[in-house]
Amino acid sequence: MQKSQFLKNAQFRIKNRKWLNYSSQIARRLLSAMDDIEGMNQKTLAEKIKVKPQYINKVVKGQENLSLKTIAKIADAVGIELISFPQYKESQPITISEDSVPVNVSNVVTVHRFTTIETKDETVTEKKILGKVVEMNTMTNSESYIDTLEVVY
Repeated sequence: MQKSQFLKNAQFRIKNRKWLNYSSQIARRLLSAMDDIEGMNQKTLAEKIKVKPQYINKVVKGQENLSLKTIAKIADAVGIELISFPQYKESQPITISEDSVPVNVSNVVTVHRFTTIETKDETVTEKKILGKVVEMNTMTNSESYIDTLEVVY
């Protein structure tokens, strides 16, 4: 008589609960998308993304720990997004000035941040790209503080 694998399988599911849940959600989205595409089945999808049908079978059962690269390939093949991300403060449009059009950060290639600190004696301007100071200027001027963004496409 073969020993039951129940305990071992239960421990695996508990230990890997988070990614198994994600994998299951992706599997449900994928199966729904495949139902909407005429002629799409596991074999067709496997051929499209150049994997074995057995791999797709594991994916649709929610049993595969998928890489982001694989998720992207599958999403492209079925024409839907399989994962989505919640909004966060940097995903909101940036308004550069009252006259400018809001710019969505996802469309921005580079964001340069200029910080200008003006005192009675001098003005110091730092240009930062990705948080690193790449340029600093000093001039004589009156007291004030200005913080601006320059968006470069």
